[in-house]
Amino acid sequence: MNKEQMIYKLKQLGHNQSKIAEIFIANQEFHRAEIAKTKHIMYENFAELLAHWLDDEKEEAEAEINA
Repeated sequence: MNKEQMIYKLKQLGHNQSKIAEIFIANQEFHRAEIAKTKHIMYENFAELLAHWLDDEKEEAEAEINA
């Protein structure tokens, strides 16, 4: 799996956790909803971090080519 696919999967996992949190809230399982919200934030942040890492790697590769 390449990095773009990993970013997509992480965003997808984050979205899934958001939907799971909504279900838990509807069922009045607030503790479990908070856990799902936390996982949502974690997946989104990791996807963003990975995207920045990918951009940095591309910039480094371009700099080496242009040097």
